[in-house]
Amino acid sequence: HQYLAFRQTILLSALLSFIFVLVAWLALRNFYVWLPPVELLLAQWLSILAAWQFRAKQEQRILDSTLSRLNNYLQDKAIPDMFQSDDLWSNIVDMVSQSLSINRMIFLERLPNGTMVQEVKAMNCSIHDIVEQRRDFKRSPYAIATQEFKPLLLEKPYLMAVSETEKQYLTPLIFGGEVLGFWAFGLESKALRISAKIIALAGAYGNQISEFLYLRKEWQKQQSRQNQHLFGYLHYQA
Repeated sequence: HQYLAFRQTILLSALLSFIFVLVAWLALRNFYVWLPPVELLLAQWLSILAAWQFRAKQEQRILDSTLSRLNNYLQDKAIPDMFQSDDLWSNIVDMVSQSLSINRMIFLERLPNGTMVQEVKAMNCSIHDIVEQRRDFKRSPYAIATQEFKPLLLEKPYLMAVSETEKQYLTPLIFGGEVLGFWAFGLESKALRISAKIIALAGAYGNQISEFLYLRKEWQKQQSRQNQHLFGYLHYQA
């Protein structure tokens, strides 16, 4: 129960329950031995419940710890440095790739004053690998991901397929109700089986990145206003 996915655990447990009942019936029919199936089944399903509660709490602690480290990193180091960085998206890609087992990813940023997005940075792929040619986030699959407000498992490939076992996701980058961009990435099915929480973690990362992009946008606006005031003051003095 510690290593299987929830559906696999239920199927395996149901099979074991059937075996318990069958063995108890055969033992009573052939050997006149009574095996208490109710107690066995109760112990089995209570064990499953206890194991999954422990697993959920453990994975939640890991998730909270990872997000806490990410938040501290952003607040203490990344935000001050990356606000002024000319290679913002490379820093974001490096930060994500060091924490998540992602095969490849690509970030798209919203163009000012419109509903179009453009590719800005990719890892282990190219912007030319994008199968979806439409860039209007009011249309599918962007609109569906925006409505879901979490990593969306794509039915149709967004990136050109390189592996039959890869699952592709599209995560909206939204903060304060404002669409700032999108994050497309691919995961191997094996990685999903090992840790189903990776999708929740990717969603949490998406929220952190969205907040960062929003703060950087506001910081740029403030810097622009300060520069305009300074220019106006210098022009007045001249």
